[in-house]
Amino acid sequence: MEEYPREVRTPPQPLVTLVGATPLHPRLTEALHAASAAADRRVKYLSASYDMGIPPAKRGARDVPGYRVAGILKRRWLEKVCNAIPAVLVLCIDWSEDLQPPQQEEAQALHYLQHARRQAQDRDIRVLIFAVLHPQTADPEAECATLRQQPEGSGLVIALGHNDVMAKAQKLERLVYQSAMSFYADEEKRLRKPWSPKPGTVSASAQNAMQVRACFKIAFLCEFRKDARGALMSYIKAYEQLLQDTEIADVVERMSLCCYITVRMYHRYLESHDVGAAVHHCRIHTATLRSFCANGTSGTGWRKWHWLAANHELFAELLESVAQQAPLLVDPTDVWQFPGFHYQSAAAYANRLKQWAQRAAAPGYLPPPSEAGGDLLLPPFVGQANSLERPEESGDPKQEVQLRLARQQVENSTKHAERCLLLLTKEQAACKERGYTAWLSACTARIAEGYLSEHSLNLKASALLFERLRLGPSDPKALGAWQSWPMLRRFTLERALVCGCRELGLEAPALCAATRPPPPASRLAPLVAVSAGAEDVAGSNPELICQRLMLDAFAYLCLGPPPPCDDTQQARPEELLQLVMTALAREGLGEQQIEVALDATRCTVEFSEAEVFTVRLYSPLCVNLQVNGLIACTTLGDVPLEPTGGGSESTATWQVGQPLELQGAWATSALSAAASTRVTEVRFSLAAAPQVVFKVTGLHPCGLQEPVLKPFRLPGFGKEPSGVTSQDDKLPSALGIARPGSDGPRLRAEVLSPVDPSTALVSESFIFHVVLSSSSSSSGPLRQRPLMLRASCSMKVQEDSETPEEHLEPEVFLLSSSSQGSDWALVPLGSEGEAQGQ
Repeated sequence: MEEYPREVRTPPQPLVTLVGATPLHPRLTEALHAASAAADRRVKYLSASYDMGIPPAKRGARDVPGYRVAGILKRRWLEKVCNAIPAVLVLCIDWSEDLQPPQQEEAQALHYLQHARRQAQDRDIRVLIFAVLHPQTADPEAECATLRQQPEGSGLVIALGHNDVMAKAQKLERLVYQSAMSFYADEEKRLRKPWSPKPGTVSASAQNAMQVRACFKIAFLCEFRKDARGALMSYIKAYEQLLQDTEIADVVERMSLCCYITVRMYHRYLESHDVGAAVHHCRIHTATLRSFCANGTSGTGWRKWHWLAANHELFAELLESVAQQAPLLVDPTDVWQFPGFHYQSAAAYANRLKQWAQRAAAPGYLPPPSEAGGDLLLPPFVGQANSLERPEESGDPKQEVQLRLARQQVENSTKHAERCLLLLTKEQAACKERGYTAWLSACTARIAEGYLSEHSLNLKASALLFERLRLGPSDPKALGAWQSWPMLRRFTLERALVCGCRELGLEAPALCAATRPPPPASRLAPLVAVSAGAEDVAGSNPELICQRLMLDAFAYLCLGPPPPCDDTQQARPEELLQLVMTALAREGLGEQQIEVALDATRCTVEFSEAEVFTVRLYSPLCVNLQVNGLIACTTLGDVPLEPTGGGSESTATWQVGQPLELQGAWATSALSAAASTRVTEVRFSLAAAPQVVFKVTGLHPCGLQEPVLKPFRLPGFGKEPSGVTSQDDKLPSALGIARPGSDGPRLRAEVLSPVDPSTALVSESFIFHVVLSSSSSSSGPLRQRPLMLRASCSMKVQEDSETPEEHLEPEVFLLSSSSQGSDWALVPLGSEGEAQGQ
């Protein structure tokens, strides 16, 4: 991730420099890696020539009078300790060509050794010697006596020829590692010495800043020595002091350093196989960023969302790595240990960053930068603001820098949207890997929404995803109609209608656009000719799009009245009927029939005489319809139906809340010849558009006081239902309603299997759910008696909301349905978590 430097994102390794005899370095490095414990590359090796140089140490500057603490941690320190300042110098001498090395080469080797010691003396770096002699050397120790007898004796390892390098590498690697550990331990001891400046010369906040600096460096050096406990103790001490002492530095510098510390703590906890501790600190750090960054100015408000998104994305990647290497360490019942949760959170914060950039792009939100002062320069300390190349040219350099950085975020608005989609895609992959299909549905909805609101308006991808959500899974084992949570189903249909309107170049009704704020004016799709994103849907069939629009429109009308909204336009369900007629007229489908299945319609059949029957249709729609062409499909053929209440014979009004009563009759001759007679379905067409044909199945016998409801299938969790044979012929049948006296087959009812709460805990956006229903096989007085349901619950909510400033009080809902086939609605419980229902 670009937010954190490589030195912070990767565990530090002891740094060792191989000096001189550079042709030998590749073979020696490979041999040292192979000779390490368990063949682990535990040391990082650099290659340098004999004239190499090491940056001198700048120690004692804080004891000079007038010393000023300009920052907490220098950005250059991490780079130097990981890539520039070695813990050990290995002087390589190659005398393998001559059996007796010339005196000139011996003198030159002594010169190189003295130069290496001078470079190492200032920082107390360890020096080792690796000499390669001729393979036939009789007395190797005597040949290297000059090197061994030098003052400040160094470790010496001798190899006889290049073929002997692999054999001597194990001893050299052990000396190198021990010397490196000794070097970092001495550096840690030096930093632990307390700093006691003269009273009055340095402020208390400056002393605390120096203490935080020392704690961070000590912890980082402990990581070189694989001292996880010592590193974590120092990191925690530095983190707590940054939160408690607000006078150390401004909030941006303190939070930036807290982010650095957090990354290193994640690595330490996870490498110690303590996933729970890593999750605990992730919660703490997330709450810290929310609270400390809540009051940012207009020029720095983007940092909060930027930091939160980077934190969750990094932690998700680390959790994925742990799950691949040691899956048993991850607790499947803890949602914070699920990488998909953190990808979802990161995507939400990236989306907030995109929204901030879109608001900041509006005129008057941010003053334009003056562009005076030259280019921006990186600050010397971590978390500090950039500086101008020529600050004297700007009236307010600090504000100029803030405006430039904010303008960069505005210009990266498209990148923020792409990043959000990428994170959602990673969340989707994590859900698929664990089989969290319910979570996957919500993730798919977010991805489709991202495609719908991005710059390119990828309507084809968005429409396909919303269509997939509307139809449900394609798994043949998922028996029965796919059900989704009511809010997700309404949202899916709204967006599917918006996609269809834009693909056809029609204006989306306010009923579908009320729950989503419109995009900026520059991103609105044109409402005439071809809609935006036409290059993505050029190959689409307008007739198929229109048919899909019909199905989505009537499916949405079956959900009931839309919830109230604060939109300035009044959302009316009748707009969808107007949209249907406009789409049919625009595309000119002619006589091509469009069949709409109204599965939510309750239809009862009553046999009053031998050849006469009555059909009552209870409308699931929230608008009145003018219908005609009413027929009943029976085993003896189609039977025309006529309204019993009078009126026009060709057209009937299907009103909301009032059943449409129809009557039909069989021919006496056909009825007498039939062994079994059934009414299987009812069909009728829209009066204004005869090509739109409605189909009603799932008929009920008349006289059943209360509708029989199928058990609610948990979205994404329903196990394969088991069939139960019922002796009650009054239950609804998929094969229609039999006329009294005719033999009917046994009926089947669906039974819901229980859900494991430990699975539901991590697979839903809520903790668990309880399904209560009356027995469908009860009969006698119990069936006629009204049923009263009283439910109560208690809740405990943790403040882990993605947007705590907009956090609402928790709510509890009951799932209810009024009739067979109708959609399940959410009924809120009372303030004390209690409700009564009949």
